[in-house]
Amino acid sequence: MRVRYAIAATALLATAALGACGTESSTQPNPPAGAASAAAPGKQADLDPCAMVTPAEVAAALTQPAGESRTKNGAGTKQCEWDSKSGDRYLVLQVLVVLPAPADTKDGYGWTKAKFDEYWSPGAQPLAGLGDAAYHLKEKGAGTLFVLDGSLAFSVATVFYRDADAPAADVIVSTLKPLATAVAARY
Repeated sequence: MRVRYAIAATALLATAALGACGTESSTQPNPPAGAASAAAPGKQADLDPCAMVTPAEVAAALTQPAGESRTKNGAGTKQCEWDSKSGDRYLVLQVLVVLPAPADTKDGYGWTKAKFDEYWSPGAQPLAGLGDAAYHLKEKGAGTLFVLDGSLAFSVATVFYRDADAPAADVIVSTLKPLATAVAARY
C-alpha cells in the first residue's frame, strides 16, 4: 500500500536481522496530560510507546494537533502512531526490540552502542547531542530519528502521505529532536 511505503522501508531496516513475530493493532485515546513516569534508574520499564509522550509533544512533532493513538506491534518493534488532524502526515514512536535479547530484558532494552551503530550507521546519518548515539534517515516522504539511550533504543518518525509534502531532512530533525530528547530523558 502506497500510504505506508516510506515507514515500511524504515521499519525494514529495524527488522532485517530480527525474527518474525505476530502483529497486534489497537486504537487508544491519547495518553493522559503527563506522560508515564520512567522506571527508577537502572530498572527497565514495561514500555508502551503510546504512553511515553504527552499529547502536546505529539502535536509539536506533527506541527499540528493529533488524532487518537493506535498501537501496532510487529517483528522487532512495539510502536504507536498518531495521525495529524489535517490527515497529511502521521507520527510513529517505536521501541526497537533487539533480538536475540539478553535474558530478563524488557522490550526496547538490551542494546549496546556497538550493536546500535552496526544497525544504523550503514544507511543513516549520525546526529550529535541526543542520547548515547543517534542517527537520522530521510527517505522520500519520511524522516526518522533512531536513538540509543543507555541500553534503550527507540525511533521517532514523521511520515507524509504525499512525498512532495515532506520538508527537508534538517526541518524534520528539528521537529522530531525535542520529542526524542524528552523520551530519552524519561526512560
